[in-house]
This record gives sequence, structure tokens and C-alpha cells, in this order.
Amino acid sequence: MLVSPSPFSCILLNDKKSLISLRNRNSEHSYKVFWVIVEDYSYIEEEGVHFLRRALVILLLFWALSATFFAFYFYDMATRLQRTYSHEIIYVDIGINYGNGTLIWCNNTKVLRGTSAFEALLIVADSVNATIGAYGVYVRGINGVNEYDSVAWLYAIYNREVPVWQRVGKWIYPSISADQLILKENDVVVWVFLNWALYGNNLPIPTSTENLRG
Repeated sequence: MLVSPSPFSCILLNDKKSLISLRNRNSEHSYKVFWVIVEDYSYIEEEGVHFLRRALVILLLFWALSATFFAFYFYDMATRLQRTYSHEIIYVDIGINYGNGTLIWCNNTKVLRGTSAFEALLIVADSVNATIGAYGVYVRGINGVNEYDSVAWLYAIYNREVPVWQRVGKWIYPSISADQLILKENDVVVWVFLNWALYGNNLPIPTSTENLRG
């Protein structure tokens, strides 16, 4: 028997049930007995642990499946984007001839398909001084080297079928502005600073390392 500091006494029968005998100590002839069903708290605790374990396993399984799905989804998206944009990128060679023996090449320059010769120049040059007129873009200076007198910037493209102003071997000085000439895969373009009045209709090869300024 368990003795309580209260005016009641408690008799523990077993793990599942308890008989609580409530005896009113103030009355010698009045007794009341109540049967109370008490849950086994250890049983509840054990069931709670099992439930938490099952919930944790389900959550881990859900997380693993979700992670696998999203990893596959993003990998597939990246692959498809790579395939798409790989067809939109082309490689071109851009040369800048300062007309004083200095020729700088920017080979295998990546540009998007549809890029013009002028836009490609903007990619490789540190600075470009240009104006837009009735016939398109006119380049006045590249990397701080600006036109003066009859010394100016021209551009030429190698072995392409384009509107011709002058042809020098397989090099063509186009008759259209650089913003109107759309580049193709493996095109070679050279910007050259030369004295156009000196050469007239006999322009030099744009890759010449001679003094082209006159």
C-alpha cells in the first residue's frame, strides 16, 4: 500500500489497472471505492518511439526521392540548355592592325550567332569611338587610337561573299558598314588603321605589318 499525505490511500494492483481506495478518514462508517483504469505510461512511451521512428523513415525516404527528382530535373534542363546554346555560339578571329607594325589577334572569340562585325569589335576592344550615320556605324577610334586627316579605320574580312568595295587577294574590304555584316563560323575580320588617301583604290593587305599610316 502506498500512503499519501492526503486523506486518501492508494493500493497499486498491477501495470494496467490501479484500485484506488478512497477512504474518508473523517467518517468511520462511510467508505467509497472507485475503480480507475490507468493507462500504462511505459506502453505509451514505447508506442511513441515507434511512431517517431516510422515518421523519421518516411521523411528521409521522401527527402531522398525529392532530391533525386530535382537533381535529375536540373541536370536534364542544363543539358538541354547546353545543347540549345551550343548551336548559337560561333567562333571568329578578330585582328586589330594599328598601321605601325603592331597587329593584335583575338582568335577563337566566342560570339552569338547573328553578331555583326562591329559587335565583335566591341567584345574584343577595350574602347571604341563610333558614330551612327545614314549608312550605318562609322568607327572613328579603337583603344584610344583615333582617326586624323586621311588616316582612318577600315575593316576587311577573309574569303567571304559580301558586297565588295575593294578586293586584295582573298581579303575583301566590304562596301557595307560593320554593323550590317553578320559574322559566320570561323570568319576572320581585321580592323586596320591606314591612310586611305595614300593607297586609293589599291588598299594593302589588312594584315600587313608595314607602316600604313603614310
